[in-house]
Amino acid sequence: MKILFGACLLILSAGWAGCLKTNSTPPPTDANKSTYIVLMNLAPYSPPTEVYLNDVKSTPAIPAGTVSSAYAHIAPAAYDVKFKVAGGDSLLSEIPAASYDSMSFYTLILYNDSVKGPARSARISDNYSMVTVGNAYYRFIHMCPEEPPVDLYLNGNLMQQHRTLADILSNQTNGWFQALPPSSYSLQLKKAGTDSVIYSASNIGLLAGNAYTFFLSGSAGSSTDPISVGILKAAY
Repeated sequence: MKILFGACLLILSAGWAGCLKTNSTPPPTDANKSTYIVLMNLAPYSPPTEVYLNDVKSTPAIPAGTVSSAYAHIAPAAYDVKFKVAGGDSLLSEIPAASYDSMSFYTLILYNDSVKGPARSARISDNYSMVTVGNAYYRFIHMCPEEPPVDLYLNGNLMQQHRTLADILSNQTNGWFQALPPSSYSLQLKKAGTDSVIYSASNIGLLAGNAYTFFLSGSAGSSTDPISVGILKAAY
């Protein structure tokens, strides 16, 4: 599993933390003026990064394999997002200026598009409107250039087929959360169309009213960011 870091945006307050549940206590009134951001550094072939919002340094150094454990909240506005080499001014990647709307959720990802390839970045809009108290929800992100297309199995059942590197960016439906009965699950990733297991894990508890992101990332040559599947429970 990946190392998780908390409220990483230095210029912001992390605010409260809690699960994204439809029966949660509403956030404070001033939070209704916020937009929410999660950062995922899934670029194992690139150096640690620092994030700049509208050219203002906004995070400490973020090593590869690190994701934020909860959404940070910031003022709604248009932001240009730059990922720079930590401690320097070299640009790794940039997400061009775009609007970050009030009460909207976004995931910002830094990744490599090929083995030892350059860093790329993207913004995903996270939609939790379908989340209900009766189900658990999941989505899967493939961000490991060293792994082939994969099939996702939960409790031995084929759930998603032929998921390819960064396909959440080219097909927005891959970013939609899927409903499951709340329970404990085993997870397997198999080479697409085969019975060859790439990764497995068991006793994954998925709770009702919560949304989870499974993400395949890392590098076989890294001792600090090996190939694995991280599990991130949405929280703000």
